[in-house]
Amino acid sequence: MTRHLRKWFYPFTAIVGQENLKTALISVAIKPSIGGVLLRGERGTGKSTAARALADLLPEIEFVKGCPFNCNPKDTSEMCDECLHKYERGEELPVERRKMKVVDLPLSATEDRVVGSLNVETALKEGQARLEPGLLAEANRGILYVDEVNLLEDHLVDVLLDSAAMGLNIVEREGVSVAHPSKFILIGTMNPEEGELRPQISDRFGLCVQIEALKDVEQRKEIVRRREEFEKDPKAFQEKYSSLQNELREKIIRAREILNRVEISDQLLSIVSKLCLDLNVHTHRADIVIVGTAKALAAFEGRTEVTMEDITKAAKLALPHRLRRLPFEEIESKEKELEQALQNLQENSNPPSTQRKQPKKETETEKRSTQSSFQDLVGVAGKAPQKKIGEIGKPISTKMLNIATHLRKTARGYGKRFPATSDTSKGRYIKPRLSQNQFHDIAFDATLKAAALRLSQNNSVQESFRVDHQDLRFKMRKTKISFLIVLVVDSSSSMNIYERIEAAKGAAYSILTASYPKRDYVGIIILKSTQAEVLVPPTKHLILGKRYLRDLPSTGKTPLAAGLHKALKVIENQKLKIGSTVPIVVVISDGHANVPLSPGANIEKELRALSKLFYDRGIHLISIDTEKVPKIFAPSVGYMKMIAENAQGAYYKIEEVTANTIENIIQNEKENLADTISTIL
Repeated sequence: MTRHLRKWFYPFTAIVGQENLKTALISVAIKPSIGGVLLRGERGTGKSTAARALADLLPEIEFVKGCPFNCNPKDTSEMCDECLHKYERGEELPVERRKMKVVDLPLSATEDRVVGSLNVETALKEGQARLEPGLLAEANRGILYVDEVNLLEDHLVDVLLDSAAMGLNIVEREGVSVAHPSKFILIGTMNPEEGELRPQISDRFGLCVQIEALKDVEQRKEIVRRREEFEKDPKAFQEKYSSLQNELREKIIRAREILNRVEISDQLLSIVSKLCLDLNVHTHRADIVIVGTAKALAAFEGRTEVTMEDITKAAKLALPHRLRRLPFEEIESKEKELEQALQNLQENSNPPSTQRKQPKKETETEKRSTQSSFQDLVGVAGKAPQKKIGEIGKPISTKMLNIATHLRKTARGYGKRFPATSDTSKGRYIKPRLSQNQFHDIAFDATLKAAALRLSQNNSVQESFRVDHQDLRFKMRKTKISFLIVLVVDSSSSMNIYERIEAAKGAAYSILTASYPKRDYVGIIILKSTQAEVLVPPTKHLILGKRYLRDLPSTGKTPLAAGLHKALKVIENQKLKIGSTVPIVVVISDGHANVPLSPGANIEKELRALSKLFYDRGIHLISIDTEKVPKIFAPSVGYMKMIAENAQGAYYKIEEVTANTIENIIQNEKENLADTISTIL
């Protein structure tokens, strides 16, 4: 059934609009060493369709028949050890031709499945350690497609990108030591609303395209027409576009043939380097990718010399995801900066007369509606108007008067920067172990060694090799555990009286800012009227957090007990979803609680009981007291210090607040917590 469904790809040339997407995919098809394409956009914008259509578009290539690594029979640099030995002995390698494969890497994949692992059948039957090839072997000389790459485990992304960069997969595990070619076109898709990639990872993608839903009515109508036509009769639809497909396929083949002859002038090379420096792009990979993409574009047009127009188009694909952005700042917000830098360089570079008209030509091209034709590859199309988000609150400075921190051991690992052991099949296999309660993820290398040792000690060499229960060893894996930070923000009118509501918003945003690049989970709970409400569920991505905080309403009451109770429930639910995590609750309030959790209950008793639960459950509580009592008033009437003492957490008395100081407070608490947590190995 699956094979039948995969047989019918939507034709690449039938895709309406999205010229930047097509340009990027064609560029990596011509020159795979560019490093792959990252497709950013909302669901339903054609990312997956285009990626799969590319494979059907590309010409057939030759493989060594029966080789699990899809080796190239005519290039020794693209052969595995076994094929290379046969070739050197003069043996004839059987050859077959077929389309390039599209290999999907699912989010649930383990490192063993991606990299490869011990072949259990061979090990048990023959007693030999051989590699069971993984997805990196299957994807060699094909397309590796990762949907929602931003949700993939970080260690898998690192392995994936290392292999893509080297063109080689090195497997050293479970008694297996193998290196095999792993050259593929990497295509990753992501929805920014579901989480961002770390800058170190996004930089490893050569090109990045921001995909948006088309705004033109006629184009949207055409998309519907073509899709219905394709679903009605996919074979007839493919035949309808076969001539365009063949034309584009031949153009790509010719581009590959002349690619090595394409040259770039020293003047244009200087422009590329200056552009990256002007935009504060520190990675040298950006320069390399721009030049490589420009050469691919020139070859696609049948030219052997790169022009300024090629550089401009390449820069618009290679730089946006490498420009430094503030947390929550959209990638589109940097496009004007890039456009201006390109314009300045073009004006100051004084290129040869044959290139002076290029900017004008590009402008005229961009004014046209995007087409599905491939006679012209256009630059970055017009973007949707940038959304403006109002300020969260006036930043004020902070003075920390008192800290009372009582940390306890709370988890088996701590944060994205700190490794911990895992009982699941996720993470990197570090060593085998005996286990009384683990019945999955067997370490076959250690198990076979234990069985062999037992048989030899029992002088049972002559009897059949067998594995008993006592021989079983299981994998201990190293993974990384996130901090889970839950903000409880007081939005009561009592905060507003002392002008603290703006400070609370600024404090909450500073924590979001600090946690965002570290990939911790952050959630927001607001104290609203008589109840606590989860404003933002715990997530790694809080692109809407600033907007939510901006709209945070001021209410008349402070249900502080409800907020603490809600925080406990949120952490409990989140642990069920993501497993081990280090929870931190940050309460930002003046402590003027006036609504009990249960009607008629004593507020102070409730707060004492709830805050003690934080200590009992190993949840670190940070109490940020924003109460500002004028001299004419009586001493503090808030409960913030009492809450911190009962939870054995940290207490901060705030006089003035800035994002920088709050960020330092949270970071300091996280580092102190990390120093005291034990990692169980």
